[in-house]
Amino acid sequence: MRKERAFPRLKRRINCAVRVHGCEHPGIVRDLSPGGFFVQTPVAPAIGAQVWVTLRQADGSSIPLVAEVTNRRSVPRQLNSLMPAGLGCKLQLLPPEEYFQLLGALDGR
Repeated sequence: MRKERAFPRLKRRINCAVRVHGCEHPGIVRDLSPGGFFVQTPVAPAIGAQVWVTLRQADGSSIPLVAEVTNRRSVPRQLNSLMPAGLGCKLQLLPPEEYFQLLGALDGR
């Protein structure tokens, strides 16, 4: 049974960097909310691992986030275009104000 999310997720594609265990990997945030996000990335840390994700905005600025991996989705490489592999993440620290401004802009408010 799937647990209900605290906040609805906004579907967007935002380039990012995922840092885990001291190594940086490319990623794409596919959806986000005030409580967390899903990031498409080739890295697969353990559930419960802490990750640092830097959102890269179109204007060149970035938004740093600290999150905990709450779930992982593994998909065969040939099916990645249909269902991307990646990580479900729950924000651990209060994100910077820019994150909430981004959510408001994406939501059209």
